[in-house]
Amino acid sequence: MSSNINQPTLINQKTGDVILLKQSITIGRKGSNSIIITNDAKISREHAKIFWQYDSFVIEDLGSANGSYVNKERLTEIRILENNDIVQFGRTRFKVRIPSGFSEKETFVGLSADEDFNESPTIFVGDEDNLPTHPVQSSLPVSLPQETNDIHDIQPTSTSSVSSWMIVGGILIILILAVLIFLTITFYLGIGIN
Repeated sequence: MSSNINQPTLINQKTGDVILLKQSITIGRKGSNSIIITNDAKISREHAKIFWQYDSFVIEDLGSANGSYVNKERLTEIRILENNDIVQFGRTRFKVRIPSGFSEKETFVGLSADEDFNESPTIFVGDEDNLPTHPVQSSLPVSLPQETNDIHDIQPTSTSSVSSWMIVGGILIILILAVLIFLTITFYLGIGIN
């Protein structure tokens, strides 16, 4: 397999291992995950999912007990990943590398059969003694050349404040409608307000 520098990757912050991001990757302790983390007790069986949606990679916590974090902020909803984000599951951290101008269509058109964008490889992170005993697909860590400074850090935007305002707005609309309905019913029933 080639070094795949122009493809999105996760870089394990402890070991430096590089993992290609595919269309859908699951993270957890369970043997059916794409990335199986066995040396971290804070990882849930099905911890998180990173997937391609609306021309971006997004991350979702799958109801894990200890949460998933992006740049030290706990996920409460699906979030778009940006280049140089740090994602954390338990005590395990990965740096997200998304090449400038990455697009599924442009980048994955020329992949060979063993590099299909839809395939999810299985990657093990942890002690060899804790690995599952069932057969799995081969792992795909690759090495990248030294980081260059030509990729600028992109500051992530938080969508949690937008969601909070949407919830508050929805509650206010419901309260206003309830008051209007109450006033209409009391007027038509002749009860009236004196």
